[in-house]
Amino acid sequence: MTKRKYGLIALVIGCFATISFVNQQKVQATGTVIKNKSRIDTEYPLSGASNFMMVAGNQFVQSESPFSGRIMANSVILKKQWIGPSGFNGSTESSTNTAYDNYFKNLKNPAVIINDFTKGNEKIYDKTEGMKNLVFHLGGMWQNPLVEDGLSKNTEFATDTSKADAEAAYPGMSVSLSGFSKGQQGTFEGLWKNKMVEGINGNLAKLPQYVDNGVNKYETSGGSTATDYSLQQNIQDVSQFYANLLPENAGFWSSTDEIMDLKQTNPINNENKVSRPVSNPFYITDPWPEVTDVIINIVAKADDPTVSAETREKTKPYTTEVDGKKPIVAVSIDRDRLTENYKKAKHMNIQFHFSDSFYKDDGKTLDSEKIPYIVINYKNFNDKRFDFQPGDGFYIGSVDNFKYPLNETDVGEPGYVNSIAKEVGGASDEDWSNPNVLKFGSHLLNNFTDTYDADNYPESFNQDKQDNSGLTAQTAAVSYTSRSPGTMLFGTMLIPHGSYYAGSSTHGLYIGGVVAANNITLDNAIISPEHDKSVFGNNQEFPDLNDGGMQKKSLSIPSI
Repeated sequence: MTKRKYGLIALVIGCFATISFVNQQKVQATGTVIKNKSRIDTEYPLSGASNFMMVAGNQFVQSESPFSGRIMANSVILKKQWIGPSGFNGSTESSTNTAYDNYFKNLKNPAVIINDFTKGNEKIYDKTEGMKNLVFHLGGMWQNPLVEDGLSKNTEFATDTSKADAEAAYPGMSVSLSGFSKGQQGTFEGLWKNKMVEGINGNLAKLPQYVDNGVNKYETSGGSTATDYSLQQNIQDVSQFYANLLPENAGFWSSTDEIMDLKQTNPINNENKVSRPVSNPFYITDPWPEVTDVIINIVAKADDPTVSAETREKTKPYTTEVDGKKPIVAVSIDRDRLTENYKKAKHMNIQFHFSDSFYKDDGKTLDSEKIPYIVINYKNFNDKRFDFQPGDGFYIGSVDNFKYPLNETDVGEPGYVNSIAKEVGGASDEDWSNPNVLKFGSHLLNNFTDTYDADNYPESFNQDKQDNSGLTAQTAAVSYTSRSPGTMLFGTMLIPHGSYYAGSSTHGLYIGGVVAANNITLDNAIISPEHDKSVFGNNQEFPDLNDGGMQKKSLSIPSI
C-alpha cells in the first residue's frame, strides 16, 4: 500500500450513523447504583463482563447457526435442536470428530453462565421446546470419546438456579442424547451432575469473576438496595468509565505522551467549500456523498510530521509496551460533526491513520503487536440506532487511498481502501482465523455510550419491556444485518443501554465480542470458534487503568 507523504496509514472503519445518544444519568431507572464501581485492569478489562465472547444482561437468543465460545446471559433461548457443526460448543458433532478437541479442551470454565435457567419467553419461542433444546445442547457440549459416556468436564456451565427449582418448573423433562452420549437421556439430574461447575450449586455470587468485581445480582430490574450491584449496572459503569477517559470536550486522549494528538483538517472537501478548524478526529466527505469520512490520527511522537526530520531522529522511539502492558488511546466521534459536512450523510467511515512506528520493518505490514488499545466513544446521535450494513465497513487506507469500495474488486485498487486482514498479514479479506487478525480485533472497543433499543427509549428496566425489546434488526440498539465488500466487522461491541442483533447475511464475518446490557440475538449468524481470541483486552497486555472504580490520576491528563 502506498504511504502518504507524512508516513501515515489509515485504518478505515465504517459505521452506519443511526445511533441514539442522550445523557446517561437522565434515563437511569430509580433505585439503580449511580456510583461507578467498575474495575478496569489487566485481569478484567471489561470488569464483570471480561473474557466472554457474548455477554447479555438479559436474553441470549440463538437460531440455526453453530456457536462456539464463552457466553454469559440472564437466560438462554435456543430455537433449534439441531444446528450445524459444531453445534453449541460442540453439541452436535459426532463424538469421533476431534477437529475441535484442542479448542474445547482449553475453553475456560464456566463456558456458559445462565443466571435464570428456567426463564423463557413465549413471544420468542415455546418455553418447553426451548428448555428441551437447552438441556440437549448443554448436555452434549464437547463430546469426547476418551471419557466415560462421551461427556467431558472441560466444557461446563454455571447457573443461579437450583436443580430442584428447574425440576419444579419443568417436571419430567427428559431429552434423548442419543448420538453423542451412548443413548443417555438428558435430564436436569444428569445435567447438574455431569456439566455443572463444581462449588457453585445455584449461587453465581460465588464465581470468582463476580466476587472480584463486586457483582451480587444479575439484573437491575426489581429494584436495588445500597448493597446490590447488578451485572447490568456494571456493564453501564464500564461504558461510562471508558467514556470518561476523554477530558471534557476533547476528541482524543492517550495514556502515553509517545502517541501525539495530531490535529488536521481538509479545507475544501465539504459542500460549502469553507475551511474547517483543525481537530483530531477531523471530518471530510467521501466521493460517495452519503458517506462521511472521520479521520483519526494515531501518530507516534517519533513520527511527528510537524517537525523536521532532524528533530524526529532525536526523539525517543515509540515504546510498544511498558512492563508488558500496551498503551491505550480513546477518541470521540461526534454526530454533529458528521452532518455539518453533508446534511444527507447516512454512513460514516472512520479512518485511523497509523504512523510508520506501528508498521513492521518492511513498511507494508501493520504490526498487530505494536498497535495500542483503541476505544471509540460515540456521542450526540439523538434517538436513532446503529445499523452496520453496506456502506459501512472496517478497512485500511491512506489519504490517497480512502475511497469506499462499492464493489469487492475495488478493494486494494489505487484510490480505494485495503482490507485489515491483508494489512496485518492475513491470506484474504475474510481470513477470520489468522492470529494477527484476531489480535487486531482484541485491541478495539466500540463503546456505544448511550445507544438505545428503538422500542425501549427512554430506557425502562421493566422486565417484560426488556424481554421484548431490541430483538430485530430494526429495533436493536446495534445491529449487523449485512456487510460491505471485502471487509469484516472488527472490535468488541459495548452496548450499555440496549441490544445486539446479527443476521445471516453477515456470513459471520465478525472479529470481536459483544457485551449488551439487554438482549443478544444471533439469527442464523455464524460465529467462528476462534473469535474468543479477539475479545477486547483478553491477552494479558491490557494496562491497569483504575483504582477503586475511578480512573488513575496519572492517566487523566491528555498527551500533548
